[in-house]
Amino acid sequence: MEERLSLGQVYLLRLWREPQDQIWRASLKTTADDQELAFANLDELFVYLLRQTEATGEPRPKLPSA
Repeated sequence: MEERLSLGQVYLLRLWREPQDQIWRASLKTTADDQELAFANLDELFVYLLRQTEATGEPRPKLPSA
């Protein structure tokens, strides 16, 4: 079940790079219930965080294109 943000959420973020493919991996651990979420790459992490923050109903600013 996907938890939505109300007023805020605290995460412990872990980032590491896999030696065989040099892809960045990530995990988030919630401080509220100690749940750990794993992400195969940074894009998955960013999508998750964007979806969580969209739940607040406030518009987010446009990100500069790379």
